[in-house]
Amino acid sequence: VYAGKHASDSSQEFANYVCGERNVTWWEESMDEPTLIHFHANDKKYRLLTHFYSMLYFTSPAIDSYVKRFVRDFMHYRDQIFCAAGKIVKALQVEAEQRGASIDDNGGGGYSAMHIRRGDLQFDRVKISAQEWWNNTQEVWKPNELI
Repeated sequence: VYAGKHASDSSQEFANYVCGERNVTWWEESMDEPTLIHFHANDKKYRLLTHFYSMLYFTSPAIDSYVKRFVRDFMHYRDQIFCAAGKIVKALQVEAEQRGASIDDNGGGGYSAMHIRRGDLQFDRVKISAQEWWNNTQEVWKPNELI
């Protein structure tokens, strides 16, 4: 529901299909007033383990494309952050080369990184030690590569 318009039966049917057993929340005119909309993410019931815009369904394909293009084009880190990250990557590669790792023709390589989640997963069996991480992944690392 937006600007007094109701979603078509086919849009409602599709939203219900996509959401499965979750509740569908339709956008209403009253939602236009706040300057901030907060998505609860600290409760297992509301966990967002994906990009927020992939959780939205727009009944108009034009609006759907507009919002996703807007996110793609304007919601990103500032240039200063990318520059700082580039300096860190370069420092890692310099150290990796000093230890015998190779950098490819495109300027990549020398190190690998993992995003290891700690404390936000509800299953204790997935909280493993650094040694277990190494034991489980050592075959994927290249010789002399920094991790």
